[in-house]
Amino acid sequence: MHRNVERMKCATCPVEGRVCLGESVPRMCELSRTRTDYRRLLVRIEIPARAEPSTPLDLDAALARVRACAQRGPTLASSLQPSCGCGELNACGAGRGRPAGQVTLRDCLECIYQNEAEE
Repeated sequence: MHRNVERMKCATCPVEGRVCLGESVPRMCELSRTRTDYRRLLVRIEIPARAEPSTPLDLDAALARVRACAQRGPTLASSLQPSCGCGELNACGAGRGRPAGQVTLRDCLECIYQNEAEE
């Protein structure tokens, strides 16, 4: 992956002037190269700039945090799943997602990284 050394962003980063989630989760950069929904996600998530550079997080650790989330509920019934089949919806006790309370893995990752940035 070619990264801009000054900002530590990948060469094709869609995020202008802010910290990109891809800086801490390199897999997000890989996915955003071929999927417009991930590019839009990277642009939509605003991560406050930190004084010191953050260390990249392990994808396994991120997924473990999602699994451990007390707000993440069971997989929703097939009648509530998207017809495109591109994602699986779970219940969310925190009311995140669209419609509220129905989240994808992407929604959960966004939530845990927003919570981390606030800590």
